Formats: sequence, structure tokens, C-alpha cells
Amino acid sequence: MIHVVAMLTASPGQREFVLAAFNKMRPLVLEEEGCIEYQPLVDADGGDRIGADSFMVVEKWTSSEALDAHNKGANLGLFLQTVKPHLAHLTVHILKAAS
Repeated sequence: MIHVVAMLTASPGQREFVLAAFNKMRPLVLEEEGCIEYQPLVDADGGDRIGADSFMVVEKWTSSEALDAHNKGANLGLFLQTVKPHLAHLTVHILKAAS
């Protein structure tokens, strides 16, 4: 299983736009072959550790091949094209279980 943790930081005041675009794409990604989880997360209980303009995405994929197909696919491409003018920063970490 492949895990992905991404942090999206929107330009000031643009988090709701970026999050809405993500939530529009999310059901399509969940239907992609190999997608187990694709979940946006924000600070709990009004916390601001990741920041008011940021949110995290936690992904689980059955294989690196499934993740590669997603990364090259139309759903992610359209999302990135839509939100790029509204993003200040994007960091992606691709992980596997520690042995």
C-alpha cells in the first residue's frame, strides 16, 4: 500500500475556493482504480497549526502503479489547472509502511 500526505496552502483568503475544487474532484478520484482513501483534512476544534489557508490531503493507494495512473490522469490534471492560480504552495510526500 502507498500512502500520500499532501499539504496545500492557498493564497491568502483562497482556501475555501481550493477546498471546494478538491471536493468537486474527490468523488471522481475515489472511483479511480486502486484508490482506497482520498480525504481532505483541516485543523480540529478551531486549531491553526497548519494554518488558516492550508489543508492536508491523506491518500491511500493499492500500489505505486495506481498512484502513477492517478498522477497522470485527467482528474488531478484538471484540479491542478483550476487551482494553480490560487495556490501559494503544494508539498507532496509519498510514503510506505515502515518495516
